[in-house]
Amino acid sequence: MIAKVMGADVSGLDAHLVEVEVDLGSGLPMFSGVGLPDATVKESRDRVRAALKNTGFQFPLKRITINLAPADIKKEGAGFDLPMAVGLLVADGAIDGDRLRDYVLVGAMNPCPCGFLGDSQRPCRCTPVEIRRYRSRVSGPLLDRIDMHVDVPAVSTHEVAQPADAEPSAAVRTRVVKTRQIQAERYARERLYCNAQLKPRHVRTYCEITKNIREMIERAIDKLGLSARAFSRVLKVARTIAYLEGKADIELQHAAEAVQYRNLDRRLVA
Repeated sequence: MIAKVMGADVSGLDAHLVEVEVDLGSGLPMFSGVGLPDATVKESRDRVRAALKNTGFQFPLKRITINLAPADIKKEGAGFDLPMAVGLLVADGAIDGDRLRDYVLVGAMNPCPCGFLGDSQRPCRCTPVEIRRYRSRVSGPLLDRIDMHVDVPAVSTHEVAQPADAEPSAAVRTRVVKTRQIQAERYARERLYCNAQLKPRHVRTYCEITKNIREMIERAIDKLGLSARAFSRVLKVARTIAYLEGKADIELQHAAEAVQYRNLDRRLVA
């Protein structure tokens, strides 16, 4: 069986997508990597073997051929270890290749080049032009596909020194697990298990809202210049917030909070 996983090669300031193609054949066990790999890439065999062993998987005792395409670009570094390992597991049938499309993207960035925009203690030194140029590094289509943008303000020394008066993480985990169970039960007929998997037709069925809520979201979408895709994502986030609060229906405050999580959109438009 052959498996294909995407990776990337970084050369200086340039990056190239690389297809990591893994084939498991019959014959004496061996590991062969082709596609202009450097010495570090060739050494990945031992790193991948150790990683699979220590995560509870078996290293396939087969004739392993890994091709890094395109073949005319030299591949350097240990950045291919993960796609190689995942490709081996898919080719060996240890994991479902279709599940590789389901992932969570978590990223972080400063609000501006100097990092102090919105800080109550230190003034921002950046000009509006510099801020717009900095933000433009994240393209609109990519930003449109990120469900939540959350501001994380700097923590003061006083707050660090004081004992934390917040909800224990164990309580948060319990609430999240319960919410996931609710979603899995509700979407069982659709063969889905969470709100993120809802397609447009599912959103219309499971994310029903009142006229007032719809008008509020539409006004926000128009003001921020968001797409129809963002509208659907706002509804799914609002649906999740409602479940976390133990509510069966999406209420106005749930939709308003979901809109507020499009924070980076609002600042770019402003």
